[in-house]
Amino acid sequence: MPITSWVFSAQNDSVQPSGLLPYTQLYVPGNSPTWQSIPNATFSSGYEAGFTATGIVGTESLTVGQLPPVRQNVGVMWYDKPVMDPQQIQGILGLGLGSGGTSGTMSTPSFLDLLIPTLPAPLFTIAIDKWGTGIWDFGHIDPSKYTGTLRTIPVDANCNIGGSWKVSSVHAQFASGPMFPESGCGMFDTGWDILNLDPTLTARYYADIPGATNATNPGSWTFPCNASLPDLVLSLGGISDIVIPGRVLNYHPYDVSENGEPLMIFLGEVEEG
Repeated sequence: MPITSWVFSAQNDSVQPSGLLPYTQLYVPGNSPTWQSIPNATFSSGYEAGFTATGIVGTESLTVGQLPPVRQNVGVMWYDKPVMDPQQIQGILGLGLGSGGTSGTMSTPSFLDLLIPTLPAPLFTIAIDKWGTGIWDFGHIDPSKYTGTLRTIPVDANCNIGGSWKVSSVHAQFASGPMFPESGCGMFDTGWDILNLDPTLTARYYADIPGATNATNPGSWTFPCNASLPDLVLSLGGISDIVIPGRVLNYHPYDVSENGEPLMIFLGEVEEG
């Protein structure tokens, strides 16, 4: 069954697994008066980072901040170990378009499908702080969270790239050459500060970083911790000179070994689609 929202779960309150962050309390379906299991229903949701969530399905009421509750199908995955290091999470809210990121044959509304009709305006915004806390606003645009003039880029559902929020006509400017030609599509993640681009464009960006390789983790790139990352200058859907500072284009440490010795390298945030 296609599922866009899922949570990690424990079998019961008395068996909370070890290794959780102090504030983490896993969801227990049997303790919720609003949970209703769907017999024989299961889900499988895959993500560009290489992680797949699987489990059972039921209906539940989701409440986020001051938003009205949304009752929808929710996946429940029994917690085994931290599978999305280095950030431990309690689940995925699912802010993709209706069918993004899931597999199955039965159509089911997403969280956004059900929430948007209740909002003052059919939109949401994301302000992700690389080293701090992200903020999601629903139904309005907070002018204190941006400078300059807002411009829009249409979503292109025909893009052959993973994820929901996809745009076409992607170009890039590199210091050592002319504007890189149009290179298909790009995807912006709504829960992580990850940019998913065409493999050719991605390889061109990392070509300017000594020691960068995608051999250790196909689809993603690693590079030495002491590498200086260049800025990434993009043109998206006709909007040019979008600058992403190189200092924010590292995702998290990634351990490998070189000649038998441990080596710490960083996983890049510009990934292949």
